[in-house]
Amino acid sequence: MSNRFAHYFWLNCLSNLLTTLFLLCACDCLAVAEDTKEEKVQTRLIDQYPFDRIILDATNNNTVLNLQLLDFPNRKVPNPFPTSGTLEVRRLSDPTKLYTINWSAIAKIELYEDLVLQEAQAYVSSGKLDEAYANLEFLHKNYSDLAGLQLVTENYLQQDALSSFSDERYDESLAILSALYDVNPQRQGLTKAVEGVSNRLIRQLMTNKDYGAARAVLESLSKSFSKLDLSNLSSWRKKFSSDAEAQLAIGRQAMEKNDYETSRQAVRRSLAILPDLEAAQKLLTEIDRLSPQMIVGVGQLSLARKSAPLQEWAEQRVSRLLSPSFVELVGVGAEGGEYACHWADIEVDDSGMKTSVILKDNALHLGITPASMVLQLLRMAEPSNEYYRADFAVAFRQVEIIDGLEVSIGWRFPPVKPIAYLQIPLSRLVKETAAPPYRASFQDDEPDIVRFEASEDDKFHGPKIIIEQKFEDDEAAILAFSRREIEVLEDIAPWNYVRMGQIRDIVVSAYRMPTVHVLLGNYESPIIRRREFRRALCYGIDRERLLSEVLAVGSNRPGFRVLSGPIPAGFTIGDFIGYGYKQQIQPHPYEPRLAAVLNATAKAAVAKKAAGGKDAKKPDGEKQDETNVKPDPLILIHRENTVARTMCQLIKRQLEAIGIPIEVKELSLTDDINELAWDLRYAELSFDEPLIDAQRLFGPHGLAGRCSPSMNLALVELDKATNWNDARSRLQEIHQIAFNDLPVIPLWQTPKFFATQKTLTGVGKSPVTLYQNISDWRNTFQLGSP
Repeated sequence: MSNRFAHYFWLNCLSNLLTTLFLLCACDCLAVAEDTKEEKVQTRLIDQYPFDRIILDATNNNTVLNLQLLDFPNRKVPNPFPTSGTLEVRRLSDPTKLYTINWSAIAKIELYEDLVLQEAQAYVSSGKLDEAYANLEFLHKNYSDLAGLQLVTENYLQQDALSSFSDERYDESLAILSALYDVNPQRQGLTKAVEGVSNRLIRQLMTNKDYGAARAVLESLSKSFSKLDLSNLSSWRKKFSSDAEAQLAIGRQAMEKNDYETSRQAVRRSLAILPDLEAAQKLLTEIDRLSPQMIVGVGQLSLARKSAPLQEWAEQRVSRLLSPSFVELVGVGAEGGEYACHWADIEVDDSGMKTSVILKDNALHLGITPASMVLQLLRMAEPSNEYYRADFAVAFRQVEIIDGLEVSIGWRFPPVKPIAYLQIPLSRLVKETAAPPYRASFQDDEPDIVRFEASEDDKFHGPKIIIEQKFEDDEAAILAFSRREIEVLEDIAPWNYVRMGQIRDIVVSAYRMPTVHVLLGNYESPIIRRREFRRALCYGIDRERLLSEVLAVGSNRPGFRVLSGPIPAGFTIGDFIGYGYKQQIQPHPYEPRLAAVLNATAKAAVAKKAAGGKDAKKPDGEKQDETNVKPDPLILIHRENTVARTMCQLIKRQLEAIGIPIEVKELSLTDDINELAWDLRYAELSFDEPLIDAQRLFGPHGLAGRCSPSMNLALVELDKATNWNDARSRLQEIHQIAFNDLPVIPLWQTPKFFATQKTLTGVGKSPVTLYQNISDWRNTFQLGSP
C-alpha cells in the first residue's frame, strides 16, 4: 500500500470518527426510548481473538469449528486437500487439548485474514464505511499481500468517494478518488468519476470567488491523474481565460472613464482568476501609477493620532501614518533598541554626558527647528506640563542651541539609551498648521473602512492612498487576500499561520517584536484594588492551556510563552528583546481551588469595608441567606479583533467556573475608553524599549493605573541607571515587584505575523511595525509569471 493511501486512511478515520460521535449524541434519546428493541451488536472479527475456521463435510453434519491459527507454510491452505492423513488442530474453546481431523472429513478451510476481508466487503456493501475502514487498515498492516485485498480496497474507496460526493463534500471526494487512482489507475469508471467530482468542486469554488483554490484544483488534476484522459481540463482552462478577459474588459472600460477604483477591482479579479495574464498586469501597473493605492486587511481599526512609547497594537500601527516620531525604533540589538532618525544626525560624546542633534535640511523644510526642539525638551522636563516625562526629567540637565542648527542636550548622568528619549511625535515639533503625513477619514456608512490619504506636501513619499479594511472573521480575510483584493494582511491569527504558508504567490513574515497580552484593571473598582483578587485572576485562568491549545495550536514555535510579568521575554532565552525579563520567576500556576478561595476572601473584605468595617448581619429572627444572591458581573472590555474576542470568551468561562461572573463587551472604533464603565481590559501591548516603556506602564501616570511606593522607587532607580548591567538588574527588580503586587495581570507573549502579495516590495523582512518602511512600498508585477 502506498504512503499516500495510508495517509488518506488516517485522515478518513478521523473524519468518520467525528461523524460517528455526532450521530451517537444525536440519536441518544432514540436509543433510550427503544431500549427494549435493541439488537445485540455483533463483535467485529478484528476485535476478537484471531481464529481460523474449518467446515466439515455433510457426513459430519457440516460442523463449523473455530480453531487456533493453523500452521500452514506462508499461511497458504493446501489446494487441493491431501487425499489421506490427518490435520492436528486446537479448538479455540479448549486450546490445551490437541485434536486430529481426517483430511477427508474437511469440506472447507477459511483463514482468519480471509474472514476479515469478507467482513470488510460486507461492510462496504451495506454502507458501513467506518467498520470497513478498520478491517482494511488491519489487513494492510498485517496481511498486505493478501489475495483480493486490493479489490476490496478499491470498492471501499469508490463507495467512500460516492458518499462524500452525495454530502457535497467535493474536495474530500476528489482526494479519495486520488487515493483510488494510486491503488488502481485502470479502475473502471474512474475517469468519469474524476471529471464529475472535479467539475462540481471547481464550479463551487468559482461561485464562491475563490479563484486561487479553483485554479489549484485544475492544476492538480493533470498531476494527480496523469494517466487519465480527462476531457474537462481544456474546457476549464478556456473558462478561466474567458472569465479573466471579461474582467479585464470591465477594467478597461472603467479606466477610460477615469474610474480607477472600479478598474482596479476588476483587474484584480482578472489576475485572481489568471495570474499570468500580461495585459491585466500592465493595466494594474498603469492604474497604480495614476492612482497609487494600497489596501490593507486588518482585524482592528484605529484612528489614534498620538504617538507614545507604549501602545496597543492597532494604535501603534496607524501612528506611523498619522503622527510619526522624530526618532523611530527599527530593530533590536545586543544593547537594546536600534533607532533611526531621518531628520537629524545624532551623536553622543565619549562621556555620555552630552547628546548633539544636528538637524538636516529636510527637517527644516518640514518645519522642525532647533527652537521648537528645545521648547519640547523643556516641556518634557516640566512636571506641570502635559508632555512631562518623569524618566527624562530625572536625567535631563540643560539644553542649548549651537551655531543655529545644533541642539546640545546635557545630562545629569550618562543615560543608558539617550536617543530613546527623542521618540517625540513630529506633530509636537512643527507648527500646528503643518499637515501630518496622512489624513484619516472614516464614514459612518462604511464602518469597516478607514481611508488614509497622503498630504499634498507629503515628505515621506509613500502610497498616495492607504485603505485599511476590517474583516470580522479570519475566513473572509484569507479569502479576500487569496483573491488579490488586498495587498497586505497585517495580522495573521496564530492558528492560521500554517495555512497561510500554503497559499501561493504570497510572503509570510514575522514582526521583529512580540506582543504582550495582559489584563488591565480599573482601580476605581473596589474589588480590583484587592491584591488577593488580582491573584485569584492569575490562578483562575489556565494560561498555559489557552496558549498551547488555542493560540499556539499545539506548536512549539519560539515566542509563545506564558509570562510571569508584563514585560517582553524574547523569542528565546538569550534573545536581546528579553533583557528586562527575569527568567528565574515562574508564572503563577493554574490553581482553580486556590483562586476560588482568594476570590471569596477579596469579596468578603470589600463587603466588610462597604459596611463600615463591620460584618453586616440581619436583625434577630431573620435568616441570613446569601446563596441566591448573584453578584454583579465584572465588565471585561476588549478591542475588536479575532484573537481578543476569542480569548476573552475563554477567560470568561474559566473565571465564571470559580465564581467570578464576567460580562464581555467589545469596543468599537469610536468608543472612548475614558467614558466607559469597565473593570478589566484585555490589551495587546507593543513594547518598543522596556527601559523606557516601564515608566509608561507602571509609573504614577502609567497604563497600569496603579503605582505602589516600592514600584515608584524602583522606577526612579531605573531612570538613574548609567550602564546596561544596572538597567537589566533594575528592570528585573521591577519585574519581581510586578510579580508580587500584580498591578497588571500578565497573560502571555505571542509573535506576530503578516502576509503580503509577492508583487509588493519594500515592506522589509522583519519590521517593528507594518508601516515602518512605508516610503519604500512599491507594487511590482513580473510580467508572465504565475
